[in-house]
Amino acid sequence: MAHPFNGTTFSFTGAAGVGFAFRLKSWSSSGGERPDIDTTGASNTRRETLPGMMSTVSYTFECVYDKASLADDQALIDWLNARLNECDKGTLTFTIKETCSTTETPFSGTGWLINFDTSAALDESINLSLTFLMDD
Repeated sequence: MAHPFNGTTFSFTGAAGVGFAFRLKSWSSSGGERPDIDTTGASNTRRETLPGMMSTVSYTFECVYDKASLADDQALIDWLNARLNECDKGTLTFTIKETCSTTETPFSGTGWLINFDTSAALDESINLSLTFLMDD
């Protein structure tokens, strides 16, 4: 059986209020950068720029879903496929267990599932890579 990453859990609840919980292995974020917009004119002696609009933030979560917790593996895949087609955003929640402590720090946000990849493991777990486009 796969083990959770330092006690960290992750769940995603779709717009209809139905969700799944996962044991989190790792996560990463991208976006939030401000591009340079070139405003250099013909009369300038050096390049001039202004900061542009911030790019959209996305999170990618590497998760483990215990096969024993789901009677039908296809139900999870079908549920994720349905989330890809939702227009309304869902709610992401992940809880980080502090090292050597019982205190947990919750994080919650809203966003859309925009990609997922699956792979199976011999320890009867399903490994998932879930990418979400976050709502500000």
